[in-house]
Amino acid sequence: MTTPTQLPLPLPAPLSPSNRETLARLARRDWHQQAACAGYRCDDWFPHPADRRTAARALAVCRRCPVITECLASGLVGNEHGIWGGTTEDDRDLILADLAAGLPIPVALAGRMGEAA
Repeated sequence: MTTPTQLPLPLPAPLSPSNRETLARLARRDWHQQAACAGYRCDDWFPHPADRRTAARALAVCRRCPVITECLASGLVGNEHGIWGGTTEDDRDLILADLAAGLPIPVALAGRMGEAA
């Protein structure tokens, strides 16, 4: 979320073909059935940017999810809104910027998954 005194991050350069391919492979189609969020209200993963409490609850569920990496890859590849793979939209913008700068996927993801909002 940006404040009036804070400019949004510039859009990252496109992902390299190898990073896009790796993320697409991770974002396999059947991960949803194993997700820790299955059975929760979908709205909890698409909170209003100012609703930090709902985001924190969703992120807490993500921390114990067995398919957190697959979910995050789906959020990155699809440029999705909301909480994906234990990250907020702002987290994913930073990850995409790191990937565009040439960081390997494990380095770009380190420390950004499953953190509290």
